[in-house]
Amino acid sequence: NTGTTVGVNVHLYGSLLPPAFVPDFSWGEGDTMEPYLLEKSLETAARIKEQKGSTFTRIESRIHTAVFDQTSRYRKGDGTCGPEETFV
Repeated sequence: NTGTTVGVNVHLYGSLLPPAFVPDFSWGEGDTMEPYLLEKSLETAARIKEQKGSTFTRIESRIHTAVFDQTSRYRKGDGTCGPEETFV
């Protein structure tokens, strides 16, 4: 792997190399990437902002939701992230 393109709101962990493309709102290790549910990502964003002494605003929530919706084609509907050839 000479490089990986990583979308927004992605959580990578472990020591395995991720695929060459990791779609927005996904998490996992190596080839086992799964979609990161919108509700969970909003909760995490709010918690992080709170830890930094700030507030996760409605506008930020709407931006997250819009990005999630606009990038849904990069995530399969069966609870998995699709193979690279499905990405546009």
